[in-house]
Amino acid sequence: MSVPMERGPVAPVRLNPDVPQELERTMNKTLEKDRDVRHQSAADVRADLKRLKRETGSGVSPIKLGEGADVVI
Repeated sequence: MSVPMERGPVAPVRLNPDVPQELERTMNKTLEKDRDVRHQSAADVRADLKRLKRETGSGVSPIKLGEGADVVI
């Protein structure tokens, strides 16, 4: 799905209503246009995802991305 640069990305929850709010927040921070606001490194993204996993329990939750792709957090 191509998104014109003038608009922001489609909200993850619009693509999949099961996306947890905190995961959506992390995804939006990763895609933020303002470099001072977005994650500064992959290590920052990893830390946020690890924190999210810890806060939501140790169980594995697959999140459907569409067309057979899954992300496990």
